[in-house]
Amino acid sequence: MPAAHVGQRYTDMEEVRQQSSTLQKVGTRASEVIARIRALLKKKAPEKAMLNINEIIQAVVALAKTEADRNSIVIHTALPWGLPPVMGDKVELQQVILNLLVNGIEAMVPVIDRAQVCRSARSSGNPAK
Repeated sequence: MPAAHVGQRYTDMEEVRQQSSTLQKVGTRASEVIARIRALLKKKAPEKAMLNINEIIQAVVALAKTEADRNSIVIHTALPWGLPPVMGDKVELQQVILNLLVNGIEAMVPVIDRAQVCRSARSSGNPAK
């Protein structure tokens, strides 16, 4: 097998691993969402816990990547490290962030021939800008 094909095979396996990992994360999130929907139907209280908001954002961005790619939109994140944990329900936070991303993607679809940048930031003690 020529060297070029060996490299291609490795690239394909790496892509398979990445896709498998993404699929596993999507499956886990779907399971969490279904469990949360069942809890809502049973009027169960949200499962509050201390959460790393950056991890939640990164997971949701990974989920939204397919939709963004389908619409030729690139999502960049610049998350500050060392933030304190937040108290909240993981699935509810994921749903809110996903809704914001999907709304942003849908709002940018009609934009043609120019780059759009949407940035949100918060500096110590000030509300998000």
